[in-house]
Amino acid sequence: MWSHERGNRVTGIIHANRGGWLMRRRLQTELPEVFVLLSTLLTVGIGIEEAVEYARKVSRGKVSQKYLAELRNAVRDGSPISSVYRDILPAWLTMLLQSAEMTGELPLVFQNWAAQMTEQRRWRSELLKKASYPLVLLAGTVITMVVIGTVVLPQFERMYGAMGLPVPATTLIIASIWGVLPKAVSLTAVLFALLWLATRLWRGQPSAAWNWLCKRLPGTQLIRIHRTYQLSFALALLTEAGVPLLDGVSSLSRTKSKNWLTTAAEQIAKQVTDGATLSQCFRGDYDSMLALQMSRAEVSGDLPDALRKTEIFTRQEFARRVDRLQQWLEPAMSLMIGLLVGGTMFSLYVPMYTLISNVAG
Repeated sequence: MWSHERGNRVTGIIHANRGGWLMRRRLQTELPEVFVLLSTLLTVGIGIEEAVEYARKVSRGKVSQKYLAELRNAVRDGSPISSVYRDILPAWLTMLLQSAEMTGELPLVFQNWAAQMTEQRRWRSELLKKASYPLVLLAGTVITMVVIGTVVLPQFERMYGAMGLPVPATTLIIASIWGVLPKAVSLTAVLFALLWLATRLWRGQPSAAWNWLCKRLPGTQLIRIHRTYQLSFALALLTEAGVPLLDGVSSLSRTKSKNWLTTAAEQIAKQVTDGATLSQCFRGDYDSMLALQMSRAEVSGDLPDALRKTEIFTRQEFARRVDRLQQWLEPAMSLMIGLLVGGTMFSLYVPMYTLISNVAG
């Protein structure tokens, strides 16, 4: 039986998870600036404890101040800095710090991670700016559909009914189209939501027909390129810091939220454990550049360089494809809005003007 105490406990768990998620997001937003400062202080010869204390005093973020206070206490107690906020930081970042402590390259790791995260945040912000105008057009289309379907068309139907005249055929056609269109859009959205849910819940081996369908869905290539970028970005940082590949992919598989990256990392870790080659380990639904770079790394032995070049290429390729998509999406949506509004107004007002002319004549 559901008790008040159990309800309070569940509510507390929900609030705790939500607070942990918010704290994790804020900390990852504030950390690049903090790590750049720490890297600069350590490079000029400031001790780790003094550098952390100075960064804590000048830091503007409350979450980063708490993190730096815990970091200072860990340094004073002789504890590893990678143990601070282990449950909040991503597992691969913890592995990165642990490797930096072992190699003595803490300033370099701080600097590289902060630079990469800042660059990632910059180009994602640029992509959002590029996508803002098409989203505004889409919102305008939806609002136009709602206004015409719920306000304009009923007014005309009532006007003709009050005059005792039949509704013109063109008006009936437009009314039927606007009656079906919202349902079709809603059904399409539901189908895509169900498809997304199925991909999230399915844990078995997908069939050939399912793979064929997924490869031909709109936006699949963009998703593949972005996933390749995310995987190569994380592994490049880890391997450049001296983390072995198996330890790196294992840390990625231990992240808090289970998603495609954790599943991919688990599969790669299994392949590495079984002694597979690099090209075999990274065989999957990734961009073809990853396979090419892994084949090159098998010959050269420079895995971090191959992963970094894959990360740079896929980041640039993703931005290029978004630009190309935007070039035809904006005029196509503008044309669609013009046809919808213009066709509707023509079909509604031309019969009305004809009726007025007949009455006046």
